[in-house]
Amino acid sequence: LIFTFFILGAFFPSIRILLIGYDSSSTPLEYLISAIPELYLLFISSYYFILVWKEKISFKFNLVDKFVLLFLCFNVIIGALLADNIELSLYGFRMSYLPILFYFFIRFIPLKKDQLIQLIDKIFLLFTFIGFLGIVLYFVFFDFMIEMIHRTGSEVAEYFIPRMTSIFWSPVIFGTFMSITFCYFYYKLFQNNPSKKHYLFIAITCFCTFFSISRGSILIMIMGFIITPILYKKWKPFIYVLPILILSFLILGYN
Repeated sequence: LIFTFFILGAFFPSIRILLIGYDSSSTPLEYLISAIPELYLLFISSYYFILVWKEKISFKFNLVDKFVLLFLCFNVIIGALLADNIELSLYGFRMSYLPILFYFFIRFIPLKKDQLIQLIDKIFLLFTFIGFLGIVLYFVFFDFMIEMIHRTGSEVAEYFIPRMTSIFWSPVIFGTFMSITFCYFYYKLFQNNPSKKHYLFIAITCFCTFFSISRGSILIMIMGFIITPILYKKWKPFIYVLPILILSFLILGYN
């Protein structure tokens, strides 16, 4: 169920734009469509609450749990006071702090370690697929990508070339997801028995990060690329991935 929410979250912005546009909701039906992610999250929360209650699973908040909860409450309250606008506050909670609730899902639902790793792998595979979609949109359906960006009410972001957005229609958001996904699969290379397919995922997300031309995302990717082998004291993955970064950068420069 948690994975299906990530699928919904990835594709919902595009679905909403196609159905009702980018403007604020003005009719009950538009409000209902806009609230689909929240309604589905409520369903997931109820399902796991019932599951925990039936299984009589007991849990205690540790120091990290309390810190995360305090951080969430503090930021929501301060944000609401500063905004002085209930609609804006709800939107800010939805965009910035709702994902924090997944920390508690992962923390307390009865998942074994292998199941948890499989869930995280699926989530980052989804992000990699979004990167692949970004490449297809950029090089095959470029006009459609431009049209969708305009439908969001934004202009096409450019530096020396148009920036890749995939189905997020924002190069900054897209670049952030790609750089984090790159770091995740790069980290997997330093574990025991890494899979060769991880190099493909790294190549896709590295290419997408460069073509998003998001400076912060590129910096995250490069920092992860350099720091990880230093921490693990393993340089073989570094040597193998370095040509991928160089080639992606050269392709960007050629364009």
